[in-house]
Amino acid sequence: MNPRKTPRLTEGYVSFNIINMDIEFDKTTIKHDVLTPMMTGLFKQQIVHEIESAVEKNLTGLVQDVAHRLTESLSEVNRPLHTGIEMARKAIKSSEIAQVHEKRKEKLE
Repeated sequence: MNPRKTPRLTEGYVSFNIINMDIEFDKTTIKHDVLTPMMTGLFKQQIVHEIESAVEKNLTGLVQDVAHRLTESLSEVNRPLHTGIEMARKAIKSSEIAQVHEKRKEKLE
């Protein structure tokens, strides 16, 4: 089967952005009422970036896996069709009519 004729799904990539994220604390378990929220505020952008990167990586992997599986499935479904078409082409080319046509074509050239 000709790989150029096999349907292919291109790989996809995911972009994920957190627009607004609030971090809340259970006030009954926090030992430092001021220090913990202050430190979280300092590292909030890094936390947001890490979450965004992890979600993008996981979703991109999922999208690429689905695309690969769909491509494989389409290729399996189309394999008999392509094989049948190729066999028909070979049969036509090797037929008596095709050989007579080729001989006449050669004579005309």
